[in-house]
Amino acid sequence: LFHTSAVVMLVVLVVENLRYTRLSFLLTIVASASFFVFSSQIWDLMLRLFPSYSGYTDSVFAASNYFAALINIAICLVILCFGLIFYHKKRNRIETDGYPTTMAEAVYGANRKLTPRYDFMAYMLSLGLIFLSMAAKMTLMGRFSIYFTIYYIIWLPNTAQSMVNKR
Repeated sequence: LFHTSAVVMLVVLVVENLRYTRLSFLLTIVASASFFVFSSQIWDLMLRLFPSYSGYTDSVFAASNYFAALINIAICLVILCFGLIFYHKKRNRIETDGYPTTMAEAVYGANRKLTPRYDFMAYMLSLGLIFLSMAAKMTLMGRFSIYFTIYYIIWLPNTAQSMVNKR
């Protein structure tokens, strides 16, 4: 019924109600670098858990495409940072103005309540970034990042909409 790679989406259950903080962003960067450095060991662990992927070990999907992967990582990192900058500015402004601080006003603008989904999307983007860093060394890992990078399509327009024209 489902592809076996969809098991990575079980992480959603863990991060669903967590608040995204600066520590979360720092852990994302550390995890991305670690997954990039130790991708072969992580791949070996995945082969033990999912032996059906062992056929990909000597295939074209085991190769790396550093240039494309690094550009993809850079784009995703810029989008994540862009959204987080406006998100935290909005959150800080709301907290100092005395409005409710449930999550972030950034998704729907100034006249609506904050949405808890902004933190959730930030975590999904972070997970996408982590899997993209693994995909830099092994193209097959890009399959896992697709589950998370769909949130970039939602994140960018909502962040752009949240920018306030001060004129």
